[in-house]
Amino acid sequence: MDYETAVKFVTGKQVTVVGYQKSAMDIAMECSNANGVKNPCTVLYKTEHWNVPDYLPWGVPLAYIYFNRFAELLVHKPGEGFLLNLLATLLAPLRWAFSKFVETHITKKLGLTKYGMEVTPLKTNLVILATGFRGDKKLKDIFVSRTFQDYIVGSQDAILPLYRECIHGRIPQLAVVGFSESVSNLYSSEMRCRWLAELLAGTFKVPSIKEMEKNVKQWDEYAKQYAGEYYRKSCIGALHLWYNDQLCKDMGWNHKRRKGMLAELFEPYGPMDYAPTAKTT
Repeated sequence: MDYETAVKFVTGKQVTVVGYQKSAMDIAMECSNANGVKNPCTVLYKTEHWNVPDYLPWGVPLAYIYFNRFAELLVHKPGEGFLLNLLATLLAPLRWAFSKFVETHITKKLGLTKYGMEVTPLKTNLVILATGFRGDKKLKDIFVSRTFQDYIVGSQDAILPLYRECIHGRIPQLAVVGFSESVSNLYSSEMRCRWLAELLAGTFKVPSIKEMEKNVKQWDEYAKQYAGEYYRKSCIGALHLWYNDQLCKDMGWNHKRRKGMLAELFEPYGPMDYAPTAKTT
């Protein structure tokens, strides 16, 4: 269904969107734009999630809170050394303060304490299910071989076993781009594509299968520490700089893209910082 047909389809209807993450919010917004206040869109969900309404909590750009190197010093990282581990432990109260600062803005903006759960039947004549899909199952279904199916999904008690979120050490001639999410999926996918291109060009070689699996295990421990029950849903959002640093080091790039210590520590990083013209070795 194309966009114009979809708009006509929802116009004039009382729509209920089931779900509460990216796709559900996008669909709810489109339905609201089509129908306005006359036929308000209802969002129905089971589990609450933090959806950031804007990127300026209390007027402070969110990028300066979460998308710079200083922010990543506040969390434990896969493969970190003793000093970084100690620093993340000591700075834990500051991480909590940052989170509370953003939380108060979200609570005020969305009125989370004002509106409760619906307990009466909803008047609806169109229901849109935006409950997502099983990405790991889609990857599994690529293969006929039961062995490769088991390899790609790994254990249900661990993250998807992809080295650098791209390749599986035991499955040759396969790369996965876009499964793991980040603060910007297009930006992260472009970085992975460049990493894969350099790998295929022979710029560098991946380590042994044992070393790759060790690295995946470190990322698994990180995910379980910070993502809780959602660790299986691969996401590097909180450590996108740490992750990009690894890709840059593999490719022989200088992973520090800023001039000056303070700028390197506190200025946010974005896609243009990794443009090919900015490459230094």
